Amino acid sequence: GHVDKKTGMPSYINKNKGLINNFNILIKKSFGNSHVNRVKGKRAYFIIYPKVIADLIKHFYDIKFHSEDSYFPKETFSLPKEFSYSVIRAVVDDEGTIRDNRIAIRMKNKKLVEQIKTILLNFIKKSDLMNIKQRGDFFDIAIKSKGLLQFRNKIKLIHPMKINDLDYAIKKQKLRSRGQRYPKGYAQKELLKLLNKKSMKTKELSQNLFIQLNNTSLHLKNLESKNFVRQENEEYSFRWFITESGRKYISK
Repeated sequence: GHVDKKTGMPSYINKNKGLINNFNILIKKSFGNSHVNRVKGKRAYFIIYPKVIADLIKHFYDIKFHSEDSYFPKETFSLPKEFSYSVIRAVVDDEGTIRDNRIAIRMKNKKLVEQIKTILLNFIKKSDLMNIKQRGDFFDIAIKSKGLLQFRNKIKLIHPMKINDLDYAIKKQKLRSRGQRYPKGYAQKELLKLLNKKSMKTKELSQNLFIQLNNTSLHLKNLESKNFVRQENEEYSFRWFITESGRKYISK
């Protein structure tokens, strides 16, 4: 969410339509029906509300809105746990990055990151949280791999890609704990088999085979050098396709 410094009007922007709709439902539950301006941009959805909504929130909770000095109102920390879960869900859906072995949150606002850590400690063990680290102008906090299952049990994310990424990270952790290993040459052959069915992005291929993203990229570059695969640019990334040479190779 964002409150414009000039107009004072609150707004929300996201690429995911489901998150936009969920945000609007929450606003309606709290403030009733009001004039809403919806805009569909080239890369994201925008939803803009009347200034009075921001004024009411600021008056009720005595908070600031702008990213580098905003914070959660003190009432947040006395809410029932279910409401705390909703706060964390909103943060991770919007600002979180789910990797193979952790959930990472990065912000410029140190106080907000410290508040997020306090809420996380309500249901995540301290040993499963990384300490807050400063990297340049940003502050990072992360949930370690051992805390991912507990996080999923408590927090029901809405963003479909992040739900998928979290499920993948948990499955991969279980495979790693069993010590599963693949024979030499397995990855490249399996990548070609997948691409023979349909084109995919690097992340899709990585998650299908439970191979680290960096390793998947290296395998694909190797296959590309052999003219077994090719790539085409797509918005924010690119897509991989099998070539005729690649099809002949896996048909041997």
